[in-house]
Amino acid sequence: MLHCPSFDQPLMKRICAAFLLFFVLVVSGCTFGNSSDATNKALEAELQQKAASYTQPEGMDQATWKKEALLRAKKEMAESRSTPPEYLAILARDESSNVRTRVAKNPSTPVTILTQFARSNQELIRNYTAANIALPQNLLDKLSRDPSPVVRQAAAANPKNSEENFKLLATDADFNVQNFLARNRSLPASAMLIMAEKSYVGALEILLKRANLPSEVVLKLRQHHDENIRAKAAAYPLST
Repeated sequence: MLHCPSFDQPLMKRICAAFLLFFVLVVSGCTFGNSSDATNKALEAELQQKAASYTQPEGMDQATWKKEALLRAKKEMAESRSTPPEYLAILARDESSNVRTRVAKNPSTPVTILTQFARSNQELIRNYTAANIALPQNLLDKLSRDPSPVVRQAAAANPKNSEENFKLLATDADFNVQNFLARNRSLPASAMLIMAEKSYVGALEILLKRANLPSEVVLKLRQHHDENIRAKAAAYPLST
């Protein structure tokens, strides 16, 4: 414990108080830094332990295997829902895109990290982020309007997307966006009706392979301009 000497002069007392405050701030800063370092060291220890549990393939040299095993451990931790958020925050900055993409798709990843990923200039990272079923709706809104069709495809496949976004994606000009949308089991009837008018034939064929299509969608498809779609819709049983 530090104590100030007994000075009567006010100036000396203020200097002493300032010194004590500086000392407290320095100690606090060291504590915070050590906390971050401790987290990094704890993660590294777990990764090394996990990597050591794998069986080295025959014919692979030790140096190569060490790198491969560590990468495998990182990927497993990055995609595990039980990985602590502070570990995921570290793995989100990993040099390997194979690790970062798994963090992006992990439902346990903190929202702060997902927000950064949704704004990433890397299409691959935004793609995996759009597929995250725990992604907040405001980020799904953003990625459903992403300039990259690859990212919009992931948003179209996400079962947690909103009706508004599904309806928007039903008018998307990209064929694969429509294909992913047609396969999405959460697709509402309102979006299906838009697809019945706007989508290309291939997406509608996928739609007609689904069970229990709403009757209004089937009836709409029975009036489609394509003969093959009309025929398949005519053979599709109406729901009761």
